[in-house]
Amino acid sequence: MKKIAVCFIALLSLLSAQNIMRIDSLQMAINDTAALGLHIENNDPFVGFQYDLTLPHALTLYDAVLTERAVNHVLTLVDQSDNCYQMIVYSLTNTPFNGSSGKVMELLLIAESDPGTYDVEIDSVIIGNASAENILTGSENGYIEIIDTLSTKINQGNLLPSEYEIPINNYPNPFNPITTIQYDIPERLDVKMVIYDVSGKKIRTLVNTSQDAMTYKIIWNGLDNFGHQIASGIYICRIVAISTESTFISHQKLLYIK
Repeated sequence: MKKIAVCFIALLSLLSAQNIMRIDSLQMAINDTAALGLHIENNDPFVGFQYDLTLPHALTLYDAVLTERAVNHVLTLVDQSDNCYQMIVYSLTNTPFNGSSGKVMELLLIAESDPGTYDVEIDSVIIGNASAENILTGSENGYIEIIDTLSTKINQGNLLPSEYEIPINNYPNPFNPITTIQYDIPERLDVKMVIYDVSGKKIRTLVNTSQDAMTYKIIWNGLDNFGHQIASGIYICRIVAISTESTFISHQKLLYIK
């Protein structure tokens, strides 16, 4: 009788474990950029995860980054076409993610010109433990509401800014052919600043070094990494700044007009 009771308690404990992946809902403006968070709430340690992401055609994904919950984890993004992506995150050393709740990834998006409310779906979800077992107990989808605005200002910034954001702006904006990108570093960090086009193609690396806490100004002359003049259009300036204890991710929209 005692053995049966012990087994029943162990089964209840197993059934009550919650390891849930969910994707945020948010609001953003037409032609604006935003960071969409992916969260994992876990009772059990996990070392990796993967999922399929389906975005509406009103959104463009130009990058995906891991948050400070990652330790030495690697992100692989596979474009499956038709705005569908497979995300695979793993650790070469089987190291668990930090913590038991919070964002594990940010998806960096651009809203196109169609206002409305759109579903964002995650499917084929796996949360893997150190024994390569799927410990997932549930997943939750989100949505994005794209709103029209009366403002003609190009630099609107995120409607829902990341808590790890570095203040950044550029002037003039629109520009031709030179713009100055100004940003503030709050502490000594390893800083990488990259310019992308709206399809996610890397155009120019402007900064890739350690920087002390201060305000910086970087002049960009509208040339790509090969010295070619860029075409007219919208570009994204992305900053990732990290230390052993902090991670900051920010992005700014730039408009180049010939």
